[in-house]
Amino acid sequence: MKTQIKNILLLFAIVLLQISFVIAQTRTITGTGNWDASNRWSGGNIGGVGSNSHDVRLNKEKYITVRNGFTYTIRNIDAQQASRITIEAGGYLIITGDATIDKEVRITVSGTLEIQGSLNMGKEIRITNNSTGSINILNDFSIGKSNQITNNGFFNVLGSASTNSEGSLTGSQPLYVGTSCTGSLCSGSQIAGTLPIELTQFFVKIKEGEIDVFWEIASEINNSYFELQKSYNGINYETIQIISGHGTTNIHSNYEFIDFSVKSGTSYYRLKQVDFNGDFEYSEAIVIVLPNTQTINLYPNPNSLHL
Repeated sequence: MKTQIKNILLLFAIVLLQISFVIAQTRTITGTGNWDASNRWSGGNIGGVGSNSHDVRLNKEKYITVRNGFTYTIRNIDAQQASRITIEAGGYLIITGDATIDKEVRITVSGTLEIQGSLNMGKEIRITNNSTGSINILNDFSIGKSNQITNNGFFNVLGSASTNSEGSLTGSQPLYVGTSCTGSLCSGSQIAGTLPIELTQFFVKIKEGEIDVFWEIASEINNSYFELQKSYNGINYETIQIISGHGTTNIHSNYEFIDFSVKSGTSYYRLKQVDFNGDFEYSEAIVIVLPNTQTINLYPNPNSLHL
């Protein structure tokens, strides 16, 4: 009996190790070229395809490009010395963890780069965000020694930013900072506060055959419109309604949309807020798990958040 229990426990441990290996793997970029080219990856294993649990290592002095029309979601990325990352217009790279960038790395964004963790950089790094580019960092960001940031697009940091006197921040557009900014560059015109929307509530109510989406805004500055977006996988969103904003106001505003396209399973809702000058920002997503019985679970709980 003891032998059987030991064998069962051993088998269980092996299964857990196999699951862990499948779920969390490091994919390595070993050659220069397009992200979607399997011969640029060790063993032909392209990271971020069908799984957002992959860590990616970009080897030293290798250049990789996320092309127009391609979206990759990975966990963490480690870009080694003198490597390069290019994201073309219409390309998306979503990092659900952290980005660790070694010295002399070059990053050029004309599409979308979203880092849901922090961006940790070495020295002598250059980031160029072109006019069509969007960089969104959900945690912290630092401009280190001899780092050069050129921002002509949208660059938003929800956490804190720290700057070094030997770094530089230039371009036609400011860098938005959510919580605090420290260092010599923070007093310059290139650093701005958070986007001018205070979202106090964002929630849903379930009725038979419909989902009512509500949000409340405490104040608005130059708010052009909202896009209410929906997804069934948490990655690919589509806009289901555009709602005009109230421009500039200090009066609480309430918004509502009724979604009649209801089906069982998991659905995600988020807001995209757009200013008159084209700057935009995403809210966190509300996740709804709707079985056939229409009993629901909501995440996050409670379902209120702030931009």
